[in-house]
Amino acid sequence: MPKPDDRADVGESRLQIWMGLLLIGLTAFTAVAFLTPVISVALINERLDLIINTGASIGALAIAGLAWARYRVTAEAAAFAQAAAFLALGTVNAAALLVLAANRGAELGFSLDDPGPLPVLSFMLARFVAAALLLVGGVWAIRRTTLRPHWAGVMVAVPTVFTLALLSVLSRTDPESLLSQAAYDHLRRLPGDPLEPSLLSAGLLGVQLGIGAMFLAGAGFAYRTVIRDHRPADAYLAIGLVLAAFSQVHAAVNPGSYAALVTTGDFLRVGFYAVLLAGVFVQSRSDVRTIQEANAELRLLRDAEVNRALLEERGRVAREMHDGLAQDLWTARLKQGRLASMVDGEGQRALAQEVIDAIDTGIADARQAVMAMRAGSTDAPLLDVVERYVEDFGDRFALDARFEATGSAPVLPARSEAEVLRIVQEALNNVRKHADATVVRVSASATDEGLEIMVMDNGRGFDDDRPTSGFGLVGMRERAALIGARFAVQSAPSDGTRVVIAIPTGAVR
Repeated sequence: MPKPDDRADVGESRLQIWMGLLLIGLTAFTAVAFLTPVISVALINERLDLIINTGASIGALAIAGLAWARYRVTAEAAAFAQAAAFLALGTVNAAALLVLAANRGAELGFSLDDPGPLPVLSFMLARFVAAALLLVGGVWAIRRTTLRPHWAGVMVAVPTVFTLALLSVLSRTDPESLLSQAAYDHLRRLPGDPLEPSLLSAGLLGVQLGIGAMFLAGAGFAYRTVIRDHRPADAYLAIGLVLAAFSQVHAAVNPGSYAALVTTGDFLRVGFYAVLLAGVFVQSRSDVRTIQEANAELRLLRDAEVNRALLEERGRVAREMHDGLAQDLWTARLKQGRLASMVDGEGQRALAQEVIDAIDTGIADARQAVMAMRAGSTDAPLLDVVERYVEDFGDRFALDARFEATGSAPVLPARSEAEVLRIVQEALNNVRKHADATVVRVSASATDEGLEIMVMDNGRGFDDDRPTSGFGLVGMRERAALIGARFAVQSAPSDGTRVVIAIPTGAVR
């Protein structure tokens, strides 16, 4: 049987093998049991009979409750039919246990000392109702029928009420015997032996085998459903219904409805409920896994939506800075230039030039900020954006600035790309403001370990053994830490500076 674990999605070939082996095995077992004396088909054991009937009652009612819970969530008509079917089976089983507990078994024909027709009739009727409902449920499952009646809670109990009402009426009458007197005598004398063919009523045998055929047809519908939908519970239902069909065949040849009488049909019935409960367990594991996967996908969608909103906001702010702040600074720079040409005196002209230089610095900073925000709001690869920025930096400040890249860079989240670009920008700003350099090289290399970007200049450098909070190093380190990257600075007086940021592959997510 399929292994009950959370990976048990039963494939078509696997299910075919199990179904084939089960049919062959049960057919051989039935033939050996009833055609040879090798296997005893029944035994007298009051305690075992009580355990089996109690377990069957609890199993049927539990399955009914679980099917009802599934119906309430999904509105699947098949689940509604299963709830009604197992409610009828569980209720009739429980009613038989109550009859025996009330010491009315002999009165109603449950005792082997004076067997009567009611036990056979009650279990046969309950199984007929259940088989019919499961067959209809199989058809509904194939058609993917949904059902949401206003009185679902009442309707699901209608088959059970009908069965109990009919049995109540029959218990107060004297129904025509389902078995011949010779058959009852055989049950009294030899309860462990199967009934001989001559003792079986053709009508009763036909009805019992018809119920078995209905269970087998229900198994066929469940098989078709599991092939289509790949639900583990449907595979277990198909296997369980095969067991129910053979249990009905055994019950037809050797009725096991009487107190203390345990037959092979009873063991097959226990197997039926055990398989279905295992199917519920497996399906619950599968449903939990599906929910976890759906939650993970929802988290990804949520992150993607947040990222999209962030990119749109960055693009909006970049446009406003370009069209507002940057333009205002450029206008101020032009007017300040005109004012500088109108002043007299060396000191005044120097002060005017300082204002112009400050405005130029503001324009450059605004331009860098706009580029950083636009880099995170476009689909352009990070290294292409870095290359354009390096070229613009060299042209703007008359430096020999070049960019080189090797390997194929991994795709980073927008947040990581923006932080990397801002680190590169800060490093280049430090070159412009503090290094007094003439040459700048920016290199990017992608390996299996991740992406490494280096900004190197030929400036005056500094002593990196001495702690310092200048040159924007603190900010760069903080940005690197935010995205899980490694940050390092190598410098020495008169030997230039190298700023390295390395994003490991494991940090890219």
